[in-house]
Amino acid sequence: MTVRRSEGAEWLITARANGKAEDAASIGAELSRIWEQQLRYSYLSAQTVFVASDSVTLRAVTQIDAGALWVTADVQVALS
Repeated sequence: MTVRRSEGAEWLITARANGKAEDAASIGAELSRIWEQQLRYSYLSAQTVFVASDSVTLRAVTQIDAGALWVTADVQVALS
């Protein structure tokens, strides 16, 4: 997995990984679970998971407090 932080970009955090196509549903569920339980701030958060034939993508945003920095994330798992 490759993870990158890019301040000033559309996505503050980007991550890329590889997975198996037959695991697409469980990859999406696990990305969602990890975001909800380990990565998001408790103040405010939203996420969506897209499953396509060649990838699973989590796009998410979270904020630590009112008026604080928004953290955006784009996590993509390429399927083979």
